[in-house]
Order: sequence, then structure tokens, then C-alpha cells
Amino acid sequence: MQTEAGAYLFNSAALFSRCTFMNNQAGRFGGGVYSKSSQAKFTGCAFSFNRAEGKDGGGIYQDNCTSEIINCIFSNNTASRWGGALGLYNSPSIIVNNDFIYNLASQGSGALNKYGSGPAVIRNCIFLKNGITYYKEGPQVAPMEPPIPEIIMTNSLMHDDPLFFSFVDPNDPNGPDNTFGTADDGLRLSCSSPAINKGDNSAVSSITTDITGNSRIQYSTVDMGAYESFFYYTIYRFCFFKCVS
Repeated sequence: MQTEAGAYLFNSAALFSRCTFMNNQAGRFGGGVYSKSSQAKFTGCAFSFNRAEGKDGGGIYQDNCTSEIINCIFSNNTASRWGGALGLYNSPSIIVNNDFIYNLASQGSGALNKYGSGPAVIRNCIFLKNGITYYKEGPQVAPMEPPIPEIIMTNSLMHDDPLFFSFVDPNDPNGPDNTFGTADDGLRLSCSSPAINKGDNSAVSSITTDITGNSRIQYSTVDMGAYESFFYYTIYRFCFFKCVS
């Protein structure tokens, strides 16, 4: 079927923890992971530069599945049709504290396409410059095909300007050591990020750590995205304040 690339699940249950799926390619669906009639949980994983050449879901494609995707990174994944990072068909999913940056599709949306039954619940996530072919303007998240599937998004940020989020270096997501989930990662939040302390604590009641293994809540409120910062509050960019950590 030319579907499987990094990992292939069929009628199974799987847990992926702190795994990296990089530079995988599928002929049709699911460049990083293809999952059918399965239950999958991804925690602290990274999906980068994966490609679904023929169809959907550059990072992950799910067909009649249930899933949880927590503290994960989706960067620079591409799909020839829908969902540069995620393609979800009849697959209810819980998507919490993830970063979606620079993912690309030719149709639909750059980050996530949901079609068929079952809601996609998105909480505490960051979406940066995910787009349609060659990063032209287009939706970052989109439902496709009637009946229109349900997408529930709360306490999340979506923008096309990297400066808005104040990442350390969004152009180098895995940092100088080229390893996701370490202290030098470029998607860590700087002290001026609007994502600091703006998440929903109820979404992480059973989540104790971030992608690096640090405590998920450092102060009173969880941050958005996969990385929890050590900063107490956000300061305004261009003002001369000292970051408190």
C-alpha cells in the first residue's frame, strides 16, 4: 500500500516515549507513522522532515484509531495533500502541549487535517507558520469533507511570525547537539514569550514532565507547547527588564 515509513501500526496498541522520527518517507500516507485500527500514545516525541509523498499526514496518519499526543514536536513535515504534520481520519485524538512549526501541505492545512468522525481535542499547543505549498497563506488547522468533523481547540496560540512566540531559535528546533528533548533545543521559550503560564492546568493533570523531563508546571500555571520554561512571568519584548528564573 506504500503507507508505512518510520513505524506502521495495524490493529494494535503502542506507546512511543521520547522517540524521534526523522527523514522518513511514505509513498502515500503517514511519513513518520502510519496507524490503522489501533490505539497509540506519543509522549515527548519529535517528528521532523518526514514526508507523505502521495497523500496525507507527513508526520502521522491515523485511520480509525484513537490516540494521545503529548509534549511532542512536529517540524518541517510535508504532505502531498492534507495535513503536513497530522492527518486524522475517523480518529478521535487528544493533542496536548505540542509544538507545530513549519509543516507544509499542498491542500487543506499545513499542521492538522481532521476528517470523518470523532473529535480532535487540542489544548495548550503552539502553531507557527504551518501552511499550504511553499508557506503561502492558508489554514494551519482544518476540518475536511462533510460531515464536518469536530475540532476543539483551547488555550493554544497560532501565528505566522516566529518573533511572536519568542522561541530561542525556531530555525534550529533540536539545537546545537541535534537531539530533541535536551536543554539546548531551539523551541524553548524565551522570557518574552506569550505562551508562558498561559496554558490550562486541567489538561495536564496526569502529565508531570515536559519533553526534556523537567517538571511540567514550574510555577502556578502550565506553559503552552512542549517545553516548560523557568521564567515566572512574561515580560514585554523591547523593554529593559530582567528575566526572572
